[in-house]
Amino acid sequence: MLRFLTPPAKNKGIQLQQINQIAAYLDSASFETSPVISDLIRSGVFENLRAFADTCSNHMVSLYALYKSRFESNYQQNRQYYKDFLLKWKNEDSIYLEEFRNKIPIQKSNWLSFRILLFGAVLFIAGFFANRLFKKSWQRNQNRLKDLTVQERKVFSMIMEGKTNKEISESLMVSLSTVKSHVNSIYSKLEINSRKDALNLFHHENPSN
Repeated sequence: MLRFLTPPAKNKGIQLQQINQIAAYLDSASFETSPVISDLIRSGVFENLRAFADTCSNHMVSLYALYKSRFESNYQQNRQYYKDFLLKWKNEDSIYLEEFRNKIPIQKSNWLSFRILLFGAVLFIAGFFANRLFKKSWQRNQNRLKDLTVQERKVFSMIMEGKTNKEISESLMVSLSTVKSHVNSIYSKLEINSRKDALNLFHHENPSN
């Protein structure tokens, strides 16, 4: 495993040079014939760069080290490190840190996944109960329709077609008062108060059946 020979310097320019020296070991990894050794060198370089970034007091230098560590390829394996890193610099107002935060979704990935699962569960439960309520309402409406007489069903069917009492009277060849009596009886049996209520309750039904 690669180790630092000296701690990070205080001078920012020298720190950047140290980062470049550590990252230079990646070139040697590309020449290794053994994939295992190459992976070990890369892992060691990335680990040292993360450690270097963690000890820096300047967020720009820290970010430079992390970019050199190719964080995009390993942040999933080092989620806690990046959580701690972002927490360390949470009060730093920097467009570069903001850009880095946007590239590291680990801060919000768990919460986002939880919200997606929660939203899906709420939709499923809401759909389940809505379906049950619809079925109960549909069955209740069916039972109410059975309570109507044959003549009341005819009147109700014409109400659903949007016909007025006068039109129903002419179509069934009964008096207007008889139609009004049937309408009042239908309202009472179906527990509604108007034609609008009838349409809202039974717009999917065919009462003539």
